Amino acid sequence: MDEAHVLKDKGSFRWRNLMAVAQHARQRLMLTRTPLQNDLHELWSLLEFMMPDIFATGDVDLKKLLNEEDHGLILRIKSILGPFILRCLKSDVMQQLVPKIQHVNFVVMDSEQSRAYNHAIEEYRAACQARSAKSKVKFSNNVVGLIPKRQISNYFMQFRKIANHPLLIRRIYSDNDVDRIARLLYPRGPFGFECSLERATQKLKEYNDFAIHQ
Repeated sequence: MDEAHVLKDKGSFRWRNLMAVAQHARQRLMLTRTPLQNDLHELWSLLEFMMPDIFATGDVDLKKLLNEEDHGLILRIKSILGPFILRCLKSDVMQQLVPKIQHVNFVVMDSEQSRAYNHAIEEYRAACQARSAKSKVKFSNNVVGLIPKRQISNYFMQFRKIANHPLLIRRIYSDNDVDRIARLLYPRGPFGFECSLERATQKLKEYNDFAIHQ
């Protein structure tokens, strides 16, 4: 099975079809250049594909059966999969290349970019302070546990977008602007006529300034 990492979802149509073929195979070998993730359910799907007689779970809910924090179990599953997976590593096929050289260049933001970045930073600080006041925990530079990791990731993604270009976020077009543009565009059908005006407006609010301008 080439590109074996695609078998990580046992609920997929591909997994079920290939399992029907693999059940009659006397030998199985997986090939992949993609690192296997530390996701127990994905690893278990690969195990079940390779050895269904041992690891078949049927309709059992693996989320209740497996503990995602069990790093020992992750290592054991990877060691079981080892003999069945042939991985192509860069160290094996790129020995003739010269070592990579990395140069870091610091680039100063322009004025508009700097304003957008500082505004995003202030929003982030305000969210941290509001969460701190609500939880009665003293605000500090370490906000791990104070704000959900997904929310922190969203903020840092905004910072990265602004660092690339300030128009990659929505800052110039306000919610009122988006409502007005959506009402003008909706009768022309760019969102499809099966979509409601409210849904079209909500979708447009997810666009960045550059996309809205276009």
